[in-house]
Amino acid sequence: MTEINAAASERRAPVTSDLPGRSSARATGPARRQRSARQLSPALRKGLLSAHIVTAVGWIGVDIVLLVLALTALTSTDPRTVAASYVAIGAFTVVLLVPAGVLTLATGLLLGAGTRWGIVRYWWLTVKLVITVVLTTLVILLLRPRVAEVASRAEQAGAAGLSRDQLGNLPVDLLFPPVVSIVALIVATVLAVYKPWGKTPSPAGARSAAARARSGPSRRSSVLLPARSADGEDFERGPGRCQRILTWLTSSVPVPPADEEYLMTAVLSSRGHQAPGPRGLPLIGSARELRRDLLGLHLRAMREHGDVVRFWAGPPGARLEFYTVYHPDAVQRVLASESGRYRKDNQFYEEVRRAFGDGVLSSQDERWHRQRRLTQPLFTKARVAAAVPSIVAETDRLAQRWHPAAGGDGMVDLHAEMTRLTMLVVGRTVFGADFEEVLPVVNETFLPLAEHTLKRGFTPLRTPRSWPTPANRRAADAQRTLYRVVDEIIARRRAAPTGTDDLLTLLLEARDPGTGQALDDAEIRDQVLLFLLAGYETTATTLTMALHLLGRHPEVQARVRAEVDTVLSGRTPVAGDLAGLGYTTRVVQEVTRLYPAAYIIGRRTPGGDRIGEFSIPPRADVYVCPWATHRHPEFWTHPDRFDPERFIPERAATRHRYAWFPFGGGPRGCLGQHFSIAESLTAIALLIRAYRINTPPGDIPLATRITLRPAGPVPCSITPTT
Repeated sequence: MTEINAAASERRAPVTSDLPGRSSARATGPARRQRSARQLSPALRKGLLSAHIVTAVGWIGVDIVLLVLALTALTSTDPRTVAASYVAIGAFTVVLLVPAGVLTLATGLLLGAGTRWGIVRYWWLTVKLVITVVLTTLVILLLRPRVAEVASRAEQAGAAGLSRDQLGNLPVDLLFPPVVSIVALIVATVLAVYKPWGKTPSPAGARSAAARARSGPSRRSSVLLPARSADGEDFERGPGRCQRILTWLTSSVPVPPADEEYLMTAVLSSRGHQAPGPRGLPLIGSARELRRDLLGLHLRAMREHGDVVRFWAGPPGARLEFYTVYHPDAVQRVLASESGRYRKDNQFYEEVRRAFGDGVLSSQDERWHRQRRLTQPLFTKARVAAAVPSIVAETDRLAQRWHPAAGGDGMVDLHAEMTRLTMLVVGRTVFGADFEEVLPVVNETFLPLAEHTLKRGFTPLRTPRSWPTPANRRAADAQRTLYRVVDEIIARRRAAPTGTDDLLTLLLEARDPGTGQALDDAEIRDQVLLFLLAGYETTATTLTMALHLLGRHPEVQARVRAEVDTVLSGRTPVAGDLAGLGYTTRVVQEVTRLYPAAYIIGRRTPGGDRIGEFSIPPRADVYVCPWATHRHPEFWTHPDRFDPERFIPERAATRHRYAWFPFGGGPRGCLGQHFSIAESLTAIALLIRAYRINTPPGDIPLATRITLRPAGPVPCSITPTT
């Protein structure tokens, strides 16, 4: 981790605490009990904070609407429009602006009262709210008669057919309510932002200067960080002024100091341990980039901020915050060497468990250990070798189906074809002959259920699954249909075993080596659904991009074809032939470097961790990103270039183990990686032997779903080799 440490030391202020994220001294005894007794409960605080944010944002929105209506009334040439604008101004000010201001004031005062010194210590919050509400209310009360009078006059003028000029001059003081409200917000914000933070006044009875010096720096909200540290150095990685201003507009509420979960990030930041990261847009952070260009965001973050990066997205009260690590040392720590610190407790895996069951992909603790013992023997090299004939048969059917296209315009959609191929291979491997019954249901239900899972896995505000929203109902219907079909097949197999060697039969026969216990029907259903989820789309992406890149690089394609002809000599491949396809294997490895199907892998650390010089707070979400690490400039020269020679044994031996990890790593590495590689090698060998592939120019847009996949068709032209 020396590289991370060196980079971190150049970017951060010196750290004085011996324990990351903690104050060097904590209040004890009666003082601590007195402080805790005055604090709000976490649930009540979060509810008040949410209400404060909603009403404050609504307040600003009403101000903007009032300004637009006022300008419309003053500039319109139609008396009827003038009348309607005045009527709307009166309604908005009375019905919306005053209640929004009063509610914001009330929630702010309640939140302030929940701290040790209440709103006395945070006087700028009271200034903002009281000035705005009082002045706006007075102006509204004074203007109401005039607004009503002008509206009536304009309505009469419109009914009489008079022009706007004949209506006469209109009072411009109707602009006062929104202007006063906005000016008051700006003034209070300036007072807050430029306040000398190190000299916060405290009421009588507060600690003396000597006591404050002995107890170390006080804790602060992450929004109200000091501009400089205690020794005068700038906090280079702290929140920017624009972010502080706009965040404070909607959430300048003191946070109870004893709320460790809420304050941990702020403490780390104020003491110099905060990891750097993109500032993003005011109020929403990186939300737009995470939605529009997730892959590009991670590449830019790695290059601009280093190997440990903090991201945030969304407004206060509904904010997602997570960390992503890019250096192979840090990846190894999260996935392998310190994997005990990291769990699959995050929101995404919770949604996977609810949608597809708690199989070996998502389970934890003793349940995971038991499932791993039962399922790992099903993915040995001998088992994978037994599946090769099925892969060959399905690929041969695909090659035969391509003959009409090769005789016509010669164009096929690689993504659609590879998805169908891998679905058939994985489905028959799991269900055997029963997959014909499952296939229509999988095609109908898998995609909507996976999309719903992904959306709920990364949104900060989720509706309860029990609410009958259209999305929840569609997902519930899809899940019921899928579960029903799989449960029927499992029950039928238990009643009348088929004696086949598909995965479902092996799961029914599996016994725990330690206890002799078998999997129940629900556990078997969870395993087969997660094998389908993780097995077909990942390999489909690898095969699609491999054939696409071979079409772009005819010299590489010719070398693969020559190797296949040499090794197979025109015969049907068997499992033993795959070891001889060394160059083709390197092609697959390079494809999975450039286009890892598992483009990002998430964990949560319950107790926190330290990665390099940066502290990760407890209960933080931590991600590793193969897409970015596979392009780390320290380990890959010309990282965007397609070059299978990177993986010749001599070069691979000198590279960090976790510079390339398309199948994860550590104790929770992918069980099916050998199956995926065998399937990819077999399919590429048979298709390249049968056809020459040519890819049209142009980039392939990518979609970051549960797995990485092309966002649309991937066309290529095919020509028979014989």
